[in-house]
Amino acid sequence: MMKTRHAAILIAVLTALGVGTLAAQEIGARGAVRTVKVPVKQYKTLSPADVYRAAIDNIQADVRFRDGFAGRTAVPNVLRQVTVQGFDYLVAVAFRTEGDLVCLVPAPNEEALRALFAVPEQWPLTAATLDGPMVLNVGQQINIEGTIVGATIGEKYVLVDALLLGAERPPATQRELQLFWPTMPQPEIISAPGMQTLTLPCTYAEGETVEVRVIVRAMQPEALMAELARITAEREGVASARKAYGQYDPGVVYRHARDGNPLNVDFTDTVERIIGYSLATDIASAPALRGGSPVAVTVGYAFR
Repeated sequence: MMKTRHAAILIAVLTALGVGTLAAQEIGARGAVRTVKVPVKQYKTLSPADVYRAAIDNIQADVRFRDGFAGRTAVPNVLRQVTVQGFDYLVAVAFRTEGDLVCLVPAPNEEALRALFAVPEQWPLTAATLDGPMVLNVGQQINIEGTIVGATIGEKYVLVDALLLGAERPPATQRELQLFWPTMPQPEIISAPGMQTLTLPCTYAEGETVEVRVIVRAMQPEALMAELARITAEREGVASARKAYGQYDPGVVYRHARDGNPLNVDFTDTVERIIGYSLATDIASAPALRGGSPVAVTVGYAFR
């Protein structure tokens, strides 16, 4: 009989921006309908101009943007097959947006191709159809989800995952928490908020177990930020119930940082460059408060 060595507590927060799975249905061999889970990419919602700039920097990010249709364009021979995030894609057609982005639609993406050429699901997608005109009109607004390919032969390319026309909305997603525990080949999956107690193999005593109590809270971004402000105030030893942040423009934050004025700031800006984990000595640590005392905190990740 396995003994419980100790208990650990993990509090996980599922936010409206968390990892999701798309609940889909498929019909099995005997006609039974079952629900399967399909991983959902974490698309970053950007403006077409931001996507354009990211493509110039060859940043292969998963993005969502809204742009106007500018017309069909030819697929360059060098991009008939593209490699994105380790996978090869055969490109069927391409179109240009008013933001001067060239969107590549891969051949296996039947849903996007049917939307572009207005082909019903029960009809075949033929070569003749794909050689014909696209049904979108110049200036028509479309929502595009895909991955930035980068800049090649003077153009900025995006590989299309999905096209949403008009008032269409993306399918609903259901979020889940995956707890990866050492020595376990598969993660524990928690699909709903609440508290659960899991019995997991102990990582330092063979044959024994550990009880892990997991508390999952579903929160909107605003509530999450308020909770993080409370936790930060507690960690820093701030007397108030939560850490207070003033709202500033990025330029004002820059000037205060340049002049060495410490402030608690809340600002919105655009990421220009990822610095990552390998940091120069002058930004490898930063001053902070812990329990009311000043300390130097090691910086784990940085971006400009």
